[in-house]
This record gives sequence, structure tokens and C-alpha cells, in this order.
Amino acid sequence: MKKSAKSKPAALEIQQIQHDAGQKDSMDGIMIFDSAVYSLNNIPNRPFRSRHYSLILVHHGQMTVKVNLTSYSLTEKTLLLIQPSAIREMNWNTEDVHFSSLLFLPDFLAASGLHARSFSQLSFLKNETITSLQLEAGQYTITNHTLELIRLILLQESLQNIHKQEMVRPVFQSAILQINQLFGKQPSVQTNNNIVHRFFDLLTHHYKEQREVSFYAEKLQIHEKYLSQVLKEQTGETARTYIIQMVILEAKVLLDVATLTVSQIAEDLRFSNQFHFSRFFKQYTSTTPTQYRNSRY
Repeated sequence: MKKSAKSKPAALEIQQIQHDAGQKDSMDGIMIFDSAVYSLNNIPNRPFRSRHYSLILVHHGQMTVKVNLTSYSLTEKTLLLIQPSAIREMNWNTEDVHFSSLLFLPDFLAASGLHARSFSQLSFLKNETITSLQLEAGQYTITNHTLELIRLILLQESLQNIHKQEMVRPVFQSAILQINQLFGKQPSVQTNNNIVHRFFDLLTHHYKEQREVSFYAEKLQIHEKYLSQVLKEQTGETARTYIIQMVILEAKVLLDVATLTVSQIAEDLRFSNQFHFSRFFKQYTSTTPTQYRNSRY
């Protein structure tokens, strides 16, 4: 896929997509992103974070999505959830891939009308270490048709927003409950895989303040050497490597926020000063923070 960094935004938000494309197929807090309708050239080719949930359904072709530190190779009939808090990177061949993505803000989910009991059971929206799902033909058909029905309702310009909301919400509820059921059918992970998943979950919450392997091992109630051994066996990398990668990933996202100075980023990432941050960043990326920031333009 050929991409030029010159015109890419630092993030991808629902309002921004609509503004750039001039489309009218969304309402506050929800939209369907169809790669056959929207230009893929406006999606950043660098790590970015969005405020919405993204449920990606691949119709055909192949794409690679990296969520935090985990890469997913998505093929036909694959479904993947990306949390609002997650850093994501996306890559594909524009000529081959076709995917749809249900984008919705946490506020829309909260106001969607799901009963309290149903809402509390939506485990797939709370699990930050979820894997992708390969859907069966029937599961794919139902999911695809549900997303398309949401898109068609949102496209109705003759409807006032209040009427769109009344029509979209029950379909959205149905989609969320159906997808929650699909994710709930996943087999339980083995012990070592569970350690890996729990480590990544801890890392996404504590990487700014805690960069010592011993902290994560203590939280997992295992020896730090065993933690790195399990990670090495399961993923090919050590705990220390993942901690560094997560800090660098966050740094790259923040460097694409033009309003933040390098000094402010260093402070946010808990470095003692800008010099130590710059030295750390260059050590693991072979470029300075300023050089990385300027490479976007």
C-alpha cells in the first residue's frame, strides 16, 4: 500500500471522518466506516489513538492491525474489536481489502438503552486483551447485515436525528448483544497464555509509572525470570522489551499532537527531563523526537 505521510491526521475521529468526506451517514457518537465508501488515504500510517470503539469486519482481502503491542492479521470474515484507549496501527493493500467498521463512542453506548443487566454482561467491551474472531458463514452474514442496516438508517437524510436515534438504537443493541455472544464463545486460554494476556493488560495501565519487570511479576505473583521466560516462549520477546516498546509507542502518538512540546511529553511519560526522554527515544528508534515529529510533514 502506498501512503504519503504528508496529508495524514494524527488521529481518526468520527466527526473528522465526516467532515473530510462530506458524508451524512452518521449521527452523534456512531457511524459505519465502509472502506468502499470512504477514502483510506486519510487513515494515519503511524500509531494513533481514537476516542471511539472500533469493530472491524473484513469482507474480503487482508489487512494488518496492530493494537498496542499485538498484531492481528485479518482476513475474510474476521472480526476485531479495538478499545478507545488502545493505540492502533493499520496497514493493507487498498486494491484488495474491503472492510466495514462500526465506530461508536462510550457515551453512545451508555445512552443506547441497553438494560442494566445486559450492559453489565458486555464483557467483550471491557476486555482489553481480546483476540480477533474468525466468523462462520452464518455469523458473518448476520453481523454484516446488521451493520449495513445501521448504515442505511443513518443515510436517511429525510429523517430527523431524533427519529434516526429511535430506529438505530434497537439495531445497535442487537448488534452489540450478538457480537458479545460471539466473543463469549471463545475457549478459555491456557495458563501460560493467560499470563501473557494479564501482563499486557497490566502493561497498558501502568507503563508510564512502572518500567521494572519486577513490578509486573509481583502483580502476577510469579518470579520476574519466569515472566520473561513465558513471554519469550509465547511471543519471542521479553517483558523488558515490551515495556520499552509500549513507552515508545505512546511517545510516537504524543509526538503527533502538535500542541504538545517535547518537554511536556517527557513529563507525561514520567522522564526526569527532556534530555533523558530524547536519549531514550533515540536509543530505541534511531531518531530524535523532533525528527520523528517532523517526518510527518
